[in-house]
Amino acid sequence: MRQIFLLRHGSHDRLDRILCGRMPGVRLSATGLAEARTAARLITARLDGADRPRLLASPLERAQETAAAVAEALGLGVETEEALHEVDVGAWTGRPLAELHGEPGWGHWNAARGSARPPEGESAAEIAARMGALLDRFRHDGPPVILVSHAEPIRIAGLALLGLGLDAYDSLALSPAGLCEFALWPGGGRLVAWNERSPA
Repeated sequence: MRQIFLLRHGSHDRLDRILCGRMPGVRLSATGLAEARTAARLITARLDGADRPRLLASPLERAQETAAAVAEALGLGVETEEALHEVDVGAWTGRPLAELHGEPGWGHWNAARGSARPPEGESAAEIAARMGALLDRFRHDGPPVILVSHAEPIRIAGLALLGLGLDAYDSLALSPAGLCEFALWPGGGRLVAWNERSPA
C-alpha cells in the first residue's frame, strides 16, 4: 500500500476572478506562500517518520512555488511532472470569470464535465486518463509520494477513486493549499482525507 498526498497550490492574486488555466506567470500571493508553508507543516506531521517521500509538481509557477515550500520543510528535491498540469482551458485562458458566466459553452462545461470541453481545450476524460496513469505508477508498496497540482486534476482523481462519474465534479470542493490523502494498492485504493487545512 502506498501513501499518496495530493496538494493543491496556494492562492494567487487572480483566484476566483480570472480563468488562468495554463497561463504563464501566475505566481503565489503572500497569502498563497503562507498557505504553502502551512501545508508543508501538515504534510510533515502526517508523514510521522515514514520513509523519505518523493515530491512531484505541475510545471506551472504556482504549483512549483507550493512544492518548493514542501521541499524546504522536508529536505527534498522537486520533480516536474507533466501529468499534474492544470486543465488546458483553450480559448478561455485568461478570461475573466464574470465574462464567461453568460456563455452557453461555459454553462454546459460546468453542468456536464463528462461530455463537455473548453473550446480548443482539454476534456475531463483526458485529465482523468493522465491522472489515472500517473497514480497507477504508485500502486505498489514504496515510500510516500507528494503530488502538487491544481483543483481540476485533483478533484477528477478523487472522483475516480470514489467511483463517481465526471459529472459529479461539483460534489468535491478543494480549497487553495487543500491537502488530500489516498492509500493505493494494485487494483484498489481508498480516500483517507480530503481538503485538509491546518491553522497557520
